[in-house]
Amino acid sequence: MFDVQISEAKKENIIDILTVGKDAWLDTYVNEQFDITKEDIEIHRSINAETIQKQSKYFELNTSKCFIAKVDDKIVGYAWPRVENNKNEVGAIYILTKYQRQGIGKKLMEKVFEYFHNEDIYVECAMYNTKAIEFYKKNGFEITNNKENKFHELKTGKKIPLIEMKRDRSTPLD
Repeated sequence: MFDVQISEAKKENIIDILTVGKDAWLDTYVNEQFDITKEDIEIHRSINAETIQKQSKYFELNTSKCFIAKVDDKIVGYAWPRVENNKNEVGAIYILTKYQRQGIGKKLMEKVFEYFHNEDIYVECAMYNTKAIEFYKKNGFEITNNKENKFHELKTGKKIPLIEMKRDRSTPLD
């Protein structure tokens, strides 16, 4: 078990956050069945001046907040809750593979619950990301009946199929 500190991210953490996100995407979203390659992810999650500037703008909004997990002063994960289209959403929660299954995701999720004051929360998840689906289920989320075809379109034009999950406000906290 790692000694982990959870705190609110600052704008100067953006490169580390983007790096964790890219590494997590490479470990998670490459998928032969949907023809999502490592190269697709490398292109989609490339870290450059444009992506740094775009992601930095989220720190100026009052509709989102980023929480980081640090081990030995290294950012190893983050959660980025946001309000999008009047819905409370988990915009992202990623943990480096080496640090998964150590309770870090649970601690970040607790920050998400605090941020949303125990209101309904939604998340969209790749339908083939079984680790994430199980993580969200353990945290009180259920797959919704929303049958709308949802995809995350990559910069290469390929699409990651998504499912929607919801945690109802009446779900008790552990």
